[in-house]
Amino acid sequence: MNETVSKENSTFGKLTKASLARRFLSGLIDVVFLSLTTFILLIGSYFLIFPSLNYFSNIETMSSIYEESHLYIKKDNNSFISLKEAFNPNVNLKEYYDDNIIYFYKNDERAIYENKLEKYQNAKIASGLFIEESGEIIEKSDINSEALQAFYEKHYDEALEIFASNETLSHLTSTNYWIMMGTLLISLFISSFFFYLIMPLLLKNKGTLAQLMFKIGCCDVLSDGMPTKMKLFIRYISFFLASFVVPLVIYKFLPYLSVLIISLELILICVTKDRIGIHDAVSKTYLIDLRNEVLINKNKNIDDSYSDDRIQKLLGN
Repeated sequence: MNETVSKENSTFGKLTKASLARRFLSGLIDVVFLSLTTFILLIGSYFLIFPSLNYFSNIETMSSIYEESHLYIKKDNNSFISLKEAFNPNVNLKEYYDDNIIYFYKNDERAIYENKLEKYQNAKIASGLFIEESGEIIEKSDINSEALQAFYEKHYDEALEIFASNETLSHLTSTNYWIMMGTLLISLFISSFFFYLIMPLLLKNKGTLAQLMFKIGCCDVLSDGMPTKMKLFIRYISFFLASFVVPLVIYKFLPYLSVLIISLELILICVTKDRIGIHDAVSKTYLIDLRNEVLINKNKNIDDSYSDDRIQKLLGN
């Protein structure tokens, strides 16, 4: 891999671009710094902020809804799995599936409203696997166990569909999701704000700490000098939106698309001639190799010369 891009072949700024290898290594170190800081902030939020947002009380309510439905089994770690996931060939199918389905249909408001218990009992008779004796529907004595299991599992899935439409459960699940996502975004914003904006504003290379270690600088495309504070701000905001906000918001609805959006930044840096990502293009900045180039504050030079002219006029020269 070539370490630099020649100035003659460059179209996005005239200075020598930082190599992909050094850019990715510096990016990896920055991600480690960012991840550690974000993790610390999340841990703090978990103990200090989550209780005030009713996150844990929501979980307790959700747990009660799952437990009271009789359609799930509670594990030792307080999580729940479906009856199908926990199925054991040695279980009594009637006690394992039938009794719990009937209990759910008798106690769930939506199931009662849709008359699901009567429909379930009618489905038993129609299946040919059951008979009615003394007002009760019981399994036939010569029943095929595989056919019976398939029947129970089919109607268990239907019960799960009713359970999934529980408005309280849906609301609490959505609320806790956005509490988690909101906290994650705020933590990422605080961490990235420090590493990707404050540090570039303070460091002489106008890049991140890791980029300083690898002798990489951030340059303005138009002036081939140090970018202004506004450009660094635009660079950071576009980076934060493209790398964190958009993927996390989309993740709830289209998880695979969010992965693609996160990868898009890396793909663009790899395939574009001048190795620019979305934040580079939006802010009109690019990363240069400080081993071969000198980053000059051309904006400062312009401001200084303007100030000198003002002083000379005031002195009457």
